[in-house]
Amino acid sequence: MSQIIQITNWAVNASGDQYRAPELRVAILRGEVSAHPALEVRPGDNKVRTSQIRGWIGRTVMTQNSTYQLVGDPDPEFLSWLQSKQFRYDPANPLKVLADYGYLPEEG
Repeated sequence: MSQIIQITNWAVNASGDQYRAPELRVAILRGEVSAHPALEVRPGDNKVRTSQIRGWIGRTVMTQNSTYQLVGDPDPEFLSWLQSKQFRYDPANPLKVLADYGYLPEEG
């Protein structure tokens, strides 16, 4: 089993830019890590953007290349975005609401 990487101050984003067709955008994680097996993480430069989210169970997120554990609260801007959409944040299962609205695949 591969190492599970802890990610803090995390958020779910769509890859690409505003000019990319929506159907070509994929969900990714962004946040801060203290260690990563494939990256050199330097103090003060610990922000990452992951590959595509492939699945999730509770607070564990599997991407195309790694597995991440969501630690603590998400990025405040992400929480604000959830509130603006009237999505209810569940700390025990924080990605479920995104799956409920079609932003992510179902849990599992």
